[in-house]
Amino acid sequence: MILPIVVGVFQIGSGLPLLAAWFQFFATININVIIQYLFFSIFLYNVFIFGSARRKKRRKIANDDQKPNKSEQVTLQNKYISLNFTKKYTFNHCLLNAVYLLFVIFSLYYVYLLRGNIFRGYFGDYSLYLHTGTMSALFLTLFSLDKYLERNFKLFKLRDNMNIFRKTYLIFLGILLLSFGGRLYVMTVIVAVLVYRSKYVKKITVKQAGVLFAAGLTAFVAMGLLRFNQMVYFDGMASIFLAESLFVSFSMLAFLNAQNLPLLNFPIFLISYIPNLIPSVIFDSQNIWRNFSDYGYVHYSPGGALNVYVSLIVNFGIIGSIIAVYFFGRLLRYLEKHKGHKWQAVSYSLVTAFLLSSVFRDGFHVSLVKNIFQFSILLPIIFSIIIYSKKEVSNKNYYIKEKKIQYDIV
Repeated sequence: MILPIVVGVFQIGSGLPLLAAWFQFFATININVIIQYLFFSIFLYNVFIFGSARRKKRRKIANDDQKPNKSEQVTLQNKYISLNFTKKYTFNHCLLNAVYLLFVIFSLYYVYLLRGNIFRGYFGDYSLYLHTGTMSALFLTLFSLDKYLERNFKLFKLRDNMNIFRKTYLIFLGILLLSFGGRLYVMTVIVAVLVYRSKYVKKITVKQAGVLFAAGLTAFVAMGLLRFNQMVYFDGMASIFLAESLFVSFSMLAFLNAQNLPLLNFPIFLISYIPNLIPSVIFDSQNIWRNFSDYGYVHYSPGGALNVYVSLIVNFGIIGSIIAVYFFGRLLRYLEKHKGHKWQAVSYSLVTAFLLSSVFRDGFHVSLVKNIFQFSILLPIIFSIIIYSKKEVSNKNYYIKEKKIQYDIV
């Protein structure tokens, strides 16, 4: 949100021919409007950080004459525990492995349909590119399934016979998506893997994170040139790096210049996008979406991308955006805090990855409805329902006990 303003004010890369049109457009924007946007963006970042920050639990300390002695504490604790049933979960991993193989078959069907565009970047048959969205959706679904199975096999201490196959097939599918010119979802999955490993396997150091970030960014920019059949060279990589952010900001700059900034809005556009949860191969919901340009808002996006600032304002308004960003931070904190054997660990990794990619460049019909809600939250919940059954089981079955809540005496 801030990088385009910094680039425009300090004229970074103004000599690159690919960016000349953007700098000309930026020069037409009122500087006062840009300053207001800059302060508001920084404020939103701080609201998000505040919403996602950890809270220290306050514990009420009783007076000494109110505290029970040790024997009374033990009696109360035992009484508390005796009133609770032990919850156990069976892990039906065979069923979820079967679901995984079913999605593999679907993805292989689309690989067959797209076989003529393999390693042709953006110069393949355009009619076939209609299937790349479905391929990307299957890729995200398979990743979510893989991480869900991996985490639960580890927690239940079971042998994962399909682990190597799942990882190999994901790499294979990722390479194919890159060959079609699709970088976004492949890089999103790579970021999600790094977040997952750092959070739940082994924490990545700052130095390692810096090296991985530099290597990933270089690869991402280089792929941007290769998909146009261009050689990798410094000026070209610099242009692609800046263009990713600057071209998305066309919509934001045009929106700012119009100065149509409501204080509070009801998210009628976001609600109209909910049918987008239905796969497009079953039902094309675009005909029932509400277009905010029909309601007097400026919608200018020559590259097809939509800045998140525009999506926030037209759906929530200025005050509503502050509230929405805060509660989104609270959602992320909830997913981070609940990292047991259920769905939150996979969801946290994917939501964090999409925050770095899709949220800032895609409209809410894709970023919030599809990528964050459907692929990052809804699918893991469905997987959890499929493979778990909560009941009393015999010791011969695989099970894991739910953590008990500690009883505090105040």
